[in-house]
Parts: sequence; structure tokens; C-alpha cells
Amino acid sequence: MSYTQEELILAESNAESDRHDHQREIEIARKIKHATWLRRLSIGGLIYLAICIILLLNNGKEWLHIAVMATILTLATFSQTSEINRLKKPQKSAA
Repeated sequence: MSYTQEELILAESNAESDRHDHQREIEIARKIKHATWLRRLSIGGLIYLAICIILLLNNGKEWLHIAVMATILTLATFSQTSEINRLKKPQKSAA
């Protein structure tokens, strides 16, 4: 059985599309796995920030720079987590 040139091109195009889709699924899975660690880190950052604020109120300015760093860490991880949640939403396919 011989195939026409158009059928061969279509088959090759479909195979390339499947490879691209599979690669995207792998990439999303990696980012979701990374998001799990980011969520844990952001929760830890919030706890750490609360402790720093308590110490700041009790002991003065020496804990201020640590509280600022904990705030930056927490905000950064929350922004990454929201990006991951955007990726998890099903994509509309252009058919």
C-alpha cells in the first residue's frame, strides 16, 4: 500500500503535534510539582513572618530586616503559585 505525498505530510504533522503536546504536558507536570514545594515554602514564610513580627514587637529593630526578607519570600512564592494555577487550567484548543 502506497501513500500519497499529502498523507505522508499529514501523518508527519500529526506526529510532530503529538510530540509537542506531550512535551507541554511534561512541562506542566514539572511546574505543578514545583508548585507543591512553593506552597509549602509560602506557608512556612507566613509562619516565619508571624514569628518575626512578634519578635520585632518585643525586641525592637534587630528583627526588622528578617521580617522584610520573610515578606519578600512569601510574596514571591505566592506569585509563582498563582502562575502555576493558571497553567493548570485546561487550555482551549484552536480547532
